Amino acid sequence: MIAVFWLTLPAEQSMTMPMLGVIFGDILGALVLGAVIGYSVGFAMRKAEEKKTIDQPSMLMITTALALTTLAAVKLIGSDGILAVFVAGLMFDQQVNASERQGGRKGVVEGVDRFLLHPSSSCSA
Repeated sequence: MIAVFWLTLPAEQSMTMPMLGVIFGDILGALVLGAVIGYSVGFAMRKAEEKKTIDQPSMLMITTALALTTLAAVKLIGSDGILAVFVAGLMFDQQVNASERQGGRKGVVEGVDRFLLHPSSSCSA
């Protein structure tokens, strides 16, 4: 980013403020928001499974929704969406245990089928 600022800013203007804007606005904003979203989704899914309020979630559907939600939320504040989605995925992975990761493959077809062909049954608990 230093080279970009060096080429685009006038010679008399300092690079300090644009660099701080990139570091705090784009990078740290994406890291914090991605971590919060990923952790909260993983925590909510784990607690819902412990209380038996959801039945064998499809990891494909959950991670796709997580990625799209994180990307949209971070783009609304003007930060780096791809970095936030990556961090959200890492935090989500920390909350989900190994048995859920292994069981995700067999539920993919059922989850897509339920979501696309029977939308009313996917909303019921």
